[in-house]
Amino acid sequence: MLLLLRLSGILLMLLPAVALAQGAALKMDPDAAIFTAMTYDNGADGSLSSPGFAFFDKRAGELFVAATGNRRIVIYDFDLIPKFAFRHFVRDRKGGRMVLGEPKAVVVNSQGDMLVIDNLADYVDILDFRGKSFQQLYPNRLLGDTTLKIKADLIAIDDNDNVYLAVVGDITAVLALDRDLNLKRRIIERTADSTTVIGGPLAMAVSDSLILLTEFREAPVLKLFDTTGRYLGGFGGREIAKEDFSMAVAATIYRDSTGSLSFFVVDALRQVIKRVAVDGSLIASFGGYGRYPGALSYPSGLAYAGNGQFFVVERVGARIQRFSIR
Repeated sequence: MLLLLRLSGILLMLLPAVALAQGAALKMDPDAAIFTAMTYDNGADGSLSSPGFAFFDKRAGELFVAATGNRRIVIYDFDLIPKFAFRHFVRDRKGGRMVLGEPKAVVVNSQGDMLVIDNLADYVDILDFRGKSFQQLYPNRLLGDTTLKIKADLIAIDDNDNVYLAVVGDITAVLALDRDLNLKRRIIERTADSTTVIGGPLAMAVSDSLILLTEFREAPVLKLFDTTGRYLGGFGGREIAKEDFSMAVAATIYRDSTGSLSFFVVDALRQVIKRVAVDGSLIASFGGYGRYPGALSYPSGLAYAGNGQFFVVERVGARIQRFSIR
């Protein structure tokens, strides 16, 4: 039986038996992560619907989730108790009136301002801590060419409030912005040689002067750059080996207490979270398909909270879980 799944604005036709079989082929490490908390609450009027991107604000100790199906941003405390939720409105591209949006991603700067990407908008919406919009950031204006038909697709922010924006359309590139949202440089761009740049970015993470990008179609699936755009290496194919990926829809850069660097990647169709070493080897996997605590149903978002704590968002499972890495 076929399953239709809308993921990141793309309608996918999946064969669940194949995807789940690939996930089952992975040997799960029960000691890799421990389930510690879970919620289905959308913070307003019921249950979550198609939640996606997650971002943890370490300064405030709050988790921000783009609840796309609920058409709102939901803010949780560390124990996944909702603190605040609001609907996100965007400007209609044709008539200019405000319409209910479909938030795709949200990050937060040190001032508490939210930067939101919405499926129905071609700009980044800048909101204050109450959710009130006060600025719109258009990528084509950043590049000084309003004839370009491009939109913001991925967003990440570092500890110094530098923003990294992946744009798609007439060009596919990553733009580096300073803390005042001025363009610093155009650092990574699609070219004929997609093995060392980007073809179709699916997820992006920034930490420790590193940028990790995942690819939708090309291989290697995971590509590592420094924040000047210099390519450092890539790994992960699209076959069925344990080091390969079906669809790497979210990722984060992790440095443990010993200083060792690794990457956590959401492998959505295999229903697992993989921890991968810098050489591309698989360290551990956890999850596996299911609705019980600790299992996953089409994971879509991942956020690191520090001290070995991770939050995982499930689009089809319509919930958020917290895990402690061991």
